[in-house]
Amino acid sequence: MKIAKGEYIGIVESDDFIEPEMFEELYDYAKKIDADVVKSPYNEYFDASKDRPEIYRKCRYFNKTAKMPKDVASALCYGLKMDTNDFNRGCKKFDIEMFNEVFEYCDYEQVTYINQNQLVLDDFKAFKAAINNIKTVDKFGFAYIPFQCPSTLVAIISDFLLSTEEVKISVVFSRLDDVVKFSIRSEDSNIHAGNLIRCALKDIGNGGGHPTMAGGIIYKKYLDKIDNIEDTVMELFTKAYKRMENSKI
Repeated sequence: MKIAKGEYIGIVESDDFIEPEMFEELYDYAKKIDADVVKSPYNEYFDASKDRPEIYRKCRYFNKTAKMPKDVASALCYGLKMDTNDFNRGCKKFDIEMFNEVFEYCDYEQVTYINQNQLVLDDFKAFKAAINNIKTVDKFGFAYIPFQCPSTLVAIISDFLLSTEEVKISVVFSRLDDVVKFSIRSEDSNIHAGNLIRCALKDIGNGGGHPTMAGGIIYKKYLDKIDNIEDTVMELFTKAYKRMENSKI
């Protein structure tokens, strides 16, 4: 966001694709109603399985006749690297193909600069708090940051926690305004991170995501009823894990 120069910021993740006119239509509508945020409907596409055809391969993703702006290409390259943890997390052949397509249009020095300058010194307060509060249960690593912390930093710390040999599922959470925000990472092939957090928080919040990474929140109205947030979170996630193991969600 520090290098953004436009009037609005558009969000397209590495596993998304859009219609060519989407941002133009969203921009026109935002200006028409003087909106700060606009959102479009979306369709879901899934990988191939015995029960579902491989839908997304039928869609056209890249238009060779249109030259992509350098800043857009750089942002897409960076997004692909971040979402896949430098192609080490949930990476598919399609991610590599798209990176190769976009790479020729990007300013990779800019991508490298952004990638190497994600933190400021003040962020290490959150790292310190998380490290001081790390608790492990079986293959879980839990870390609570007991103060306001940006979602992007919570995600970075969750990746950091997962890098330890003992932790196969990292659960990092912090205060964010009136809620508690979560970032989940899983390298356990038997546990879908999105399903795990959805199962754990189903009665007091919401969550979801991909097999290896997910996010979620506990709503404010439930926080007032929780005496010890760390113990409660550990109990919720370990119970959800056991339910998933038993039912093979």
